Amino acid sequence: MHIALLPSVVAFLGRDHSNFIDGAVHTSASAQRIGVVDPGTGETVAQLRDAQAEDVNLAVDSAASAFKGAWAQVTPYQRGVLLNRLADLIEANGEELAQLETVSSGKSINLSRHIEVGQSAVFLRYFAGWPPKSAARP
Repeated sequence: MHIALLPSVVAFLGRDHSNFIDGAVHTSASAQRIGVVDPGTGETVAQLRDAQAEDVNLAVDSAASAFKGAWAQVTPYQRGVLLNRLADLIEANGEELAQLETVSSGKSINLSRHIEVGQSAVFLRYFAGWPPKSAARP
């Protein structure tokens, strides 16, 4: 089934996609590209820069640093607030996310809308309630 993509989705697919590391776009050390193929049409819908070992190492180092540093300083309550904020953003951009999921995986738009996107927000809201509860345990 073909869906009419929103202009914002078309624009996103046409962008130069690199790695997102340490809160910023990080252009890969590689000039090679990997095509994202829409299984429903066989068409290449986007190009991603191929990550190299040094890109992966940078991402792992950044994540480890955040886990022990900045993220470790976030209170359980604030973690719940952040998870709820992410759920808000998923809901606000749900159609774009569903269309991206559909063109990259080949599943129906209805599954993308209701399961992948809709349930992601539900799950995030559920788990947002857990950090303060688990912190209160003796």
